[in-house]
Amino acid sequence: MVRQGLGGEEPLFPVLINGWKIYKAYKGRGTPNTFIIDKSGKIRFYHKNFFEGNEKQMKREIEFLLAES
Repeated sequence: MVRQGLGGEEPLFPVLINGWKIYKAYKGRGTPNTFIIDKSGKIRFYHKNFFEGNEKQMKREIEFLLAES
């Protein structure tokens, strides 16, 4: 993201980029795709595209998963 000038600063979250392998494994549709995956590797939340404000929803989803024991 930084190398391509998308934002000009380090991402605030881990970004996994592995070409088409990951995209196909999780059945990606369009770009960008955000998959929030639980501790067992199951996709729990999926976001196609990105719109301003999505980060708030994603934060709630991540906090929800972190609270699960």
